[in-house]
Amino acid sequence: MVIPSKIGFSIGITQRIARCVLILFFLVYGFSQAQYTPLVQNYPPEQYGADNQNWAIEQSDNGMLFVANQSRVLLFDGNRWESVFVPNAQNVRSIKVVEDRLYVGGSMSIGFYQITPRGLEDYSEIKGLEHQNIDVGEEFWNITWLDERLFLQSKRAIYEVVENQLTLRTPFESDRPESFSHRGDLYFFSSKEAIRFSSGEYYRFELPELSGAFVGIYERNEAQFLVNEIGETFRLNRGDLIKEVNPFFDLKISDQIYDLVQLRNGQLVVGTISSGLHVYDTLGNLLYVLDKSSGLNNNTVLGLFQSVTGRVWVALDQGIASFVPNSNLSEYRFGFEDIGVVYTAISYLNNLYIGTNQGLYRFNKKSSQFEFISGTRGQVWNLKTLGNQLYCFHDKGLFKINGSMASLIDAQTGYWSASEHVDSEGISSYVLGGYNGVYTYRPNRNLTAEKVEGFNIPSRFVEVLDNVIVVNHESLGVFLLDFDWNSLVVRSEKQIPALGTASSLFLFGGELYYKSSEGVFSVEKGALRYHRELTTLISDPIVRPTQNSYRPDEVSFLSKQKIVRLREAGTGEYMATEEILPENRLASFGVSGFENINAIGTDEYLIGLKDGFLVLNTNLNAEQPTSFPIWPLNLGVARQDEFVSLQPEESRLLKAEESTIRIRYTHPSFSERYPPAYEYQLISDQDTIIDRSLSTIKTYYNLQPGSYSLSARVLGIREKTIALSQSIRFEIAKPWYQTVQFTLYLIFSGLIISFVASALVRIIYKRRERKIREENERRLETNQLREENRVSQLKNEYLENELELRKRELTGVYEAEIRRNALLRDLKVQVSKAKSEKPLEEITALIDKQLEDDSDWTKFESAFNELDFKFISNLNKRHQGLTRQEVRLLVYIRLNLSNKEISELLNIGLKSVEMKRYRVRKKLGLEKSKSLSEYIHSF
Repeated sequence: MVIPSKIGFSIGITQRIARCVLILFFLVYGFSQAQYTPLVQNYPPEQYGADNQNWAIEQSDNGMLFVANQSRVLLFDGNRWESVFVPNAQNVRSIKVVEDRLYVGGSMSIGFYQITPRGLEDYSEIKGLEHQNIDVGEEFWNITWLDERLFLQSKRAIYEVVENQLTLRTPFESDRPESFSHRGDLYFFSSKEAIRFSSGEYYRFELPELSGAFVGIYERNEAQFLVNEIGETFRLNRGDLIKEVNPFFDLKISDQIYDLVQLRNGQLVVGTISSGLHVYDTLGNLLYVLDKSSGLNNNTVLGLFQSVTGRVWVALDQGIASFVPNSNLSEYRFGFEDIGVVYTAISYLNNLYIGTNQGLYRFNKKSSQFEFISGTRGQVWNLKTLGNQLYCFHDKGLFKINGSMASLIDAQTGYWSASEHVDSEGISSYVLGGYNGVYTYRPNRNLTAEKVEGFNIPSRFVEVLDNVIVVNHESLGVFLLDFDWNSLVVRSEKQIPALGTASSLFLFGGELYYKSSEGVFSVEKGALRYHRELTTLISDPIVRPTQNSYRPDEVSFLSKQKIVRLREAGTGEYMATEEILPENRLASFGVSGFENINAIGTDEYLIGLKDGFLVLNTNLNAEQPTSFPIWPLNLGVARQDEFVSLQPEESRLLKAEESTIRIRYTHPSFSERYPPAYEYQLISDQDTIIDRSLSTIKTYYNLQPGSYSLSARVLGIREKTIALSQSIRFEIAKPWYQTVQFTLYLIFSGLIISFVASALVRIIYKRRERKIREENERRLETNQLREENRVSQLKNEYLENELELRKRELTGVYEAEIRRNALLRDLKVQVSKAKSEKPLEEITALIDKQLEDDSDWTKFESAFNELDFKFISNLNKRHQGLTRQEVRLLVYIRLNLSNKEISELLNIGLKSVEMKRYRVRKKLGLEKSKSLSEYIHSF
């Protein structure tokens, strides 16, 4: 990979007083501070959403950060990232902020953006690029602003931009385009020669033989020194380069230097190709190395920049990083050292010891690593000095520590901690809290610890108060043990039930206190008394405290968000000092319930982590929250499922359908320890709405019509206002149905509608009246028809009844005639069988006479005429030649009598009936296809 250079420009000062203070500081803290590194905030490509490589970083006057990232420019305000693609630029190599412009140099392209409250806008290309015979693929790696002039440098030439017009000033071949300013002049360097720009003129001069290209410049005692990529230093003296034999910063780095920057406090930060960052103090000594093992995301540094707040920003081959070089909070990462989770730590005889779940370790100053103390493999619970002797409270027992040697004193049980008791004779005894009760250890009398008889409860927290041993058990509560110090037998025991969870004991101001999730309680006369003031000062979720052996009047508490140091400020008064912890390291705290803070010096505190530890030095200044002003508020309205930002010149009178708005503003804030909160205030004619958020974007949905005033402010620690925005005013128009015009329209329309309605009512009334009248008439006619139908129905019923009666009479007549004829025929048959002939002949003749008698037919005909009075007359009218017998036959056919029944009535045979039917058909003139019955029934 070929990595060209970029400009490195910085200034710094050094004072003698600062040097003396630093010498004193390193004499006291040198053993540990030389190994601690600042907390690194990494921004991987997944977070900022762009390419891996980043080449340069710049910052505008109002705090916005800009990064040259391959084919785009990144914007970062500490809250959110944005990326802007540069038109016609395949690669972005350099950027430069000049007032309200951001110049961008890339592959065969150079232009600038306007920096506005909405970000980067209105990209403009520098004119004249096509007239300078730019080589294919030529890239602008260096942009410099000096004396109201803009200088551009590629690998082949130096250009100037005058009135937005690009002009070639001089050809200049260079593998690493760099420029440095010195006493008002600008210097450009290559491997063989240099160019000095002074008073509007370019001067060339030769260089001594160099072993590498220049990568940066630093200042000391008003002199400036150039550093090349292998760490050699040259004094710059107006056209001359003098190599330094014994440079102030002895940059003995076994790696290629790519960039460096001198901080405003005089320290030097050196970026390398493969070994990360090397930071040097103002005395020229190496302070620390920041690389991947100590938290840096990547070891290849491509660009360095110090922001106006002092934070150092690092452009990496993969990602971006930042750190505060002189913060009061630093860290130590174990890296490849497999040490374990830190449970406790202590500084003893200028040695730093840490206890982990894997054993006890001591920091080796020569190797700059922690070395294991033999024999202590296993869980270390606590480290404590008792009588100027360091003791290790271990899962295996109690150890005495001297240098790198550990001596096992007692192995009866595992021990958590101890408290010192001095008797009336001034002899010290140590009360030990063990796995199965309380033990005492008298170093001047006993070789091992002795068990206190009568109490076998696990005792993680023990204290001695007024000759009474106080033991705290998280679930069982507090035990007050009165026992004989000579016989070591418990005489009496009092138990106080537990209050809440995460409980512990601590001594403060000569008093014993009980701390749990329920608050702080003083242990007084065998009872727990709630202490309101201390509870307020060290409110939850504060975990177990630690005593500061260097400051007897101080006790420290650790929570997931901060450290609270509690001191006495007077009789009955207390003072709490808070130190905010970085959010990105909170997840690295140790095992829950065993989070720990340890005093390792008068003003130094060590916080144990899973992969190392944090160190708080209260002598150093904490990183302060940034106080950049809020950029003007940006108002956006919801249009077609997206928010459209309003331009400043646009009217702030919004349409009724634009009642959902989004307010967005920029407030650069880059501290991970002091993330700001944002408060929004929306004032309307009816109400005032105040909301808080961790985002600089706020959306309001479905606002009512009216006038509004919207403002925002940034809140820091303890809700202190860091920045306040100007109010933005806007108005949401009423919907069309609430306007005056629509009201007048409604009134006018109402009048017209009323007039029309009145006319319609009259018309409708008349129509309804006519309809009712017609309905009544129709109803009357209907009733009349109904009555007529009823009368007709009654008549029909009467006639039907009469008809039925006549049918019955007619049926009775022909049935009687049939029975009579049948009787006579039977009688005739019987008579014909008699032997005497003459009388029989007379009887037979009488019977025949009766059979041929048609008087019954006369009665039948009379009854039939009453039932069907028109048939016979119509039949005779149509067929006048019919005989009486033929008419009689046709009547029987009309009555639907069968041939058999007809034969019995006529007293003839069936064939005779057929013959009669045939003759009648012929006489009636019926065709063969036509039925006689149908014809008869058609009358």
